Amino acid sequence: MGQTQQEQTFFADPALDRVMGVVFNLAAELQVLRERVIVLEHALQHAGHLTPAALESVAPGSPLEHTLAIDRRDYVSHLLEPLLGRAASRNDLEAVAGDAR
Repeated sequence: MGQTQQEQTFFADPALDRVMGVVFNLAAELQVLRERVIVLEHALQHAGHLTPAALESVAPGSPLEHTLAIDRRDYVSHLLEPLLGRAASRNDLEAVAGDAR
């Protein structure tokens, strides 16, 4: 009863196993959000507040499409910072925020 189970490892570096655990936890959370969006769209459609066509009606070149494209670009850039070796520490971000004051 007092024995702890040894942590599963798949990679030579245990830190990589932990990072992969975080990735899979994030993937699970993303799936929860995806399902909630589907439920919300379904509820709005059945209440007559939204049509399937309205969800797909973002016109090319519209302000909304432009806003979504900027947000998508910024999100992907932020997501890839660690892979590109450009991830800032929290202290670096707080220093930049302090400089802006």
